[in-house]
Amino acid sequence: MVPPPVTSDDRAWRLLAPRLRPMPCQPPSLGDLWRSHGYVPGKGLTTTPTADGAVIHPAGRPVPVVRPVRCTAATRGRTLHVAAGVDLADVGAFVHALPVDLRPANYTIDAGVTFGRAI
Repeated sequence: MVPPPVTSDDRAWRLLAPRLRPMPCQPPSLGDLWRSHGYVPGKGLTTTPTADGAVIHPAGRPVPVVRPVRCTAATRGRTLHVAAGVDLADVGAFVHALPVDLRPANYTIDAGVTFGRAI
């Protein structure tokens, strides 16, 4: 069997392929978009991208393990998991400051989330 002739396109691909990153199988999640656009929550909080969106948690603490939630095609990648140690008032302020098209569609809330600071 004779191999097909090598074309200039084949040579170009061999040169470029090691430099190219694989294309993602799914669109970026909210966490990826927030990170790339520089959206960060304040008051000692941080967000970390997840497969289905993002998790908001106290900065300096390990990223909590989250369980992906069911979604539709319209809500895929748009879940915000709220970790213990986060106040919902801070989540509301962060989400309210985001452009409408970058806001979560689904939320999960861990035990240990507060609903307003004590005075």
